[in-house]
Amino acid sequence: QKVLRLENSQGDCDIVAMMRRGREGWELVQVEQPAEYGSHFLDILEPSIGDLIRREIPDAPQRMKVSFEMTKGAVCPLPNDSALKRLFVGIGGSLLPGS
Repeated sequence: QKVLRLENSQGDCDIVAMMRRGREGWELVQVEQPAEYGSHFLDILEPSIGDLIRREIPDAPQRMKVSFEMTKGAVCPLPNDSALKRLFVGIGGSLLPGS
């Protein structure tokens, strides 16, 4: 069991740990960086999470893309700031006859 100590912060959204594959298999690694303002991981997707990914995987894309599979009536949280540059919505299914 690993205990993670959290820093005191004014931010609301924080990267606390990541999983890294090492020589012995997967390991939990604590991430030491200041918390950001936001209420959801999408609020810190770029640059915080993206920068962490690019440090671990140098060939990772410059901008992270995420997608969510949703069902009828589902809600998807979006970032609180201008970090969201594009939003694509795809709708699938069958139309009723005569509609």
